[in-house]
Amino acid sequence: MSGFGRLGDILVQKGLLSAEQLKKGLAKQKESGAKIGRALQDLGFVSSLQVAQALAEQFSLPLVDLSKTKVP
Repeated sequence: MSGFGRLGDILVQKGLLSAEQLKKGLAKQKESGAKIGRALQDLGFVSSLQVAQALAEQFSLPLVDLSKTKVP
């Protein structure tokens, strides 16, 4: 899936998150006011890299891993 799908749905479709985990993440998001990616990370359901990969897919952009790139 690409092209502006919802972040949580992308993570579920990729098999990185269960529907129940997404539901818990959405509840935490509502409670804390955090972005869904942050809420899911805070709950320990996904990593920051997994969120970044899903966001790149969501917006049809390449993911650039700066840890593997030499920046002058």
